[in-house]
Amino acid sequence: MGNAILGEMLKERGQYLNAQDLFLESAQLGDQRASHHLAVNAEEMGDLRLAEFYYREACLGSDSIAMAKYGLMLEKVGRFDEALELFQNSADLGNSEGKYLLGRALNSRNRRSEAKSLLTEASEEGEVGAMGLLGTILQDEGDSVASRHWLEKGAKMGSRSAFGPFGIRLAQEENPMKRQSGSRRL
Repeated sequence: MGNAILGEMLKERGQYLNAQDLFLESAQLGDQRASHHLAVNAEEMGDLRLAEFYYREACLGSDSIAMAKYGLMLEKVGRFDEALELFQNSADLGNSEGKYLLGRALNSRNRRSEAKSLLTEASEEGEVGAMGLLGTILQDEGDSVASRHWLEKGAKMGSRSAFGPFGIRLAQEENPMKRQSGSRRL
C-alpha cells in the first residue's frame, strides 16, 4: 500500500514513469489501489485489454470507484450487461457515482422508478450528473418544483446535463407566452 501512495504523490508531481513503476511493483504484490491506477493509465493510453486486466484486479478488493470506471469502459465498447452489473456492485457498496451510473442505465431501459430512486440518492450525496438527469426526469413527469431544485443545484455545481434544461426552464418562466406557444419563432 505504501508504494501506491508514493506513486500517487509522484504522479501529482508529474513524475509519471516513476509513479508507474511503483504502481506496477505494488500491483504485483496484490495492491488493488495500485491496480486501479494502472487500469486508469492503460485506459487513457487506449490499451483496453490491459485496462480490463487491472480493473478486474482492482475490483477484487471491492474498489467501488474502479467498478464504476470499469463499467463505463465496458459501456463504451457495447458490453452493457457487464457494465450494468459493475454499476450495481458499485452502487451496492455505497458509491454515489455507481448509483448515478446505475440509475442512468436503468432509466435508458425504461425502469424509471428504480432509476429515480437511485438518482435521488446520488443527487443527495452530491453527484452532479445525477442532479441533471433527475431534474430532467422530474420535468418530464411534470414535477416543476423538484425539477427546478435539482436542475438549478446541478447547474450551479457544474453539471453539463443540467445547464440546457435549466436554461430552458428559466426562459419559459421569464416569458409565459413562450411556454404556451412553444419555443418556436418565425
